[in-house]
Amino acid sequence: MLKKFEKILVTLKVPKYDAFHLEEVQNNPKFDMNSFISKFKLAKAQHDMRSNAYLKALKAHIPKFDSIKIDDLSNLTKPLEDYDLIVTLGGDGTFLKTASYIHDETPILGLNTDSERSYCTFCSFNPNLISMEPDTVWNKVFNSDYEIKKRTRIKFGVKGPNFENLDATPEFQVLNALNEVFFADKDVGKTSNFRIAIDGNDFEYYRSGGIIVATGSGTTGWIRSSINAGTLTVRDVLEAADGGKISLEQAQEIAYEIGKKYELAQDDKKLMFHIREPIMQKRSDYMNKKYTGKINKMMIQSEVKNGVIVIDGNYSRDIGFGDIVTLEPSPHDLHCLHLSQDQRRM
Repeated sequence: MLKKFEKILVTLKVPKYDAFHLEEVQNNPKFDMNSFISKFKLAKAQHDMRSNAYLKALKAHIPKFDSIKIDDLSNLTKPLEDYDLIVTLGGDGTFLKTASYIHDETPILGLNTDSERSYCTFCSFNPNLISMEPDTVWNKVFNSDYEIKKRTRIKFGVKGPNFENLDATPEFQVLNALNEVFFADKDVGKTSNFRIAIDGNDFEYYRSGGIIVATGSGTTGWIRSSINAGTLTVRDVLEAADGGKISLEQAQEIAYEIGKKYELAQDDKKLMFHIREPIMQKRSDYMNKKYTGKINKMMIQSEVKNGVIVIDGNYSRDIGFGDIVTLEPSPHDLHCLHLSQDQRRM
């Protein structure tokens, strides 16, 4: 049921120019980074201009609302459950960080502030395709000209000899992942050793570059790139099997179609996993073990001393030998507000 929004929280992207204190670097005689700095200055100016336009237009509808920089969200004194709507101004990174703090059905609206430099996969509309000014955006929001689309998230927990329970760790309160969860050795040059149990089956031992477990939303991103068959690989395999020649364009199209087979709908209640760069002890491992596929639940037992679990590319937690990570679809979908898109650019 559509609802009236009266209590709104806006989270704001922190541009790289601000995050890295680049003004200090620019004034340091040891660095000659003017071109580098200029790029981030332009990005900051675009974000600030677009954000201010959205905030000014919002005030015309609701004079009082809360706003906070995304890096300060963990210090917010009021629980997000107290708000009717959460709005993000930035790109996918701002959206992902904000979404991790939402644990109920509070809807989230993503608005991109720099479509030339940042992705907006999770944003309500793509400004490169849709012409929608700030006034139009808020008119649609407050006139209920939108729909709510649900995205599945990953619920996870960790237990083991190195800590009692992930949820009880104050500095790591993220309960749901929107894109993916990644486990590997902290030293990316080292082999990751672990055991996994899929859908209640026995644990099996793997050695690889790590493991990715993704939602439907995440299957179009990192895990898709990791799974994807390269164009040259596809061409070489087909030519070896057929003995003929195919063009790179044909191989590219086939590689793309292969990758699509591993995509899930954003509200699919299954997860997709992929073992990165597996090390095969013997050829029969390809037949006897599962390296990619849909799952309902997975348990990962670390067999590395210094492992790490990374959530949505934003949060990480050290994992040690013997710790067990449990991953399954969360009962709490993310409720995303999508505006009607009837104003396409010509």
